[in-house]
Amino acid sequence: MALTRININLATFSYRNKGLEWGLIVLSCAVVLGLSAYLIHLALVYQKEILSYSNKIARIERAIAKDRRAGRKGATKLDKKELKLLESDVQFVQDLIVRDIFPWDTVLGAVERNMPRGIYLERLETDIGRRKLYLGGTAGSMENISVFLKNLDLNEMFKTSQLVKFSVGEGENPGREGSGLIHFDIECRLATEVIMKKFKTWMSGLAPAEGGSAKKE
Repeated sequence: MALTRININLATFSYRNKGLEWGLIVLSCAVVLGLSAYLIHLALVYQKEILSYSNKIARIERAIAKDRRAGRKGATKLDKKELKLLESDVQFVQDLIVRDIFPWDTVLGAVERNMPRGIYLERLETDIGRRKLYLGGTAGSMENISVFLKNLDLNEMFKTSQLVKFSVGEGENPGREGSGLIHFDIECRLATEVIMKKFKTWMSGLAPAEGGSAKKE
């Protein structure tokens, strides 16, 4: 009986040139870094422009207040066109401040500091105008919610705080603290002027004073 020849392929992996894949990865990283740098640059430019407008408005307000204290009437009587332009500029600045550099970290820090034991937040939302903050979560008792509302009312960054909705959970242990027995929704009206004043104070503290030294509080 004649023996037949058997062919065996010992290659178990397919090899290919991965230079193209690495090139695409490097290119993608470069694009991401470029976009990030561009967005950071835009944020700094807009922030500088907003602070410039804010300083101009503050100087005008100080000048008007000084004239009033001196018993003089304001010397500015704008016509309709100038008044409309000024209102447009003020609204533009306010919109930019609210959208781009509104210090939400300060607001959230105040919420955290005023939150008593037994309160657990699960949701935070804002309205379109960033004038209201909605808090949703759970509490072990109505007393916890009452203390939370009282603490928020005592904080100057919140104009009003009210409980708009609550419900008692089913099948939960009412004797366990923080078990989520009561689900609540709280609406807070933000004191935007107070919040921005605190933000400006913080920004001025970061600015270097004359002589090259930083201003200390």
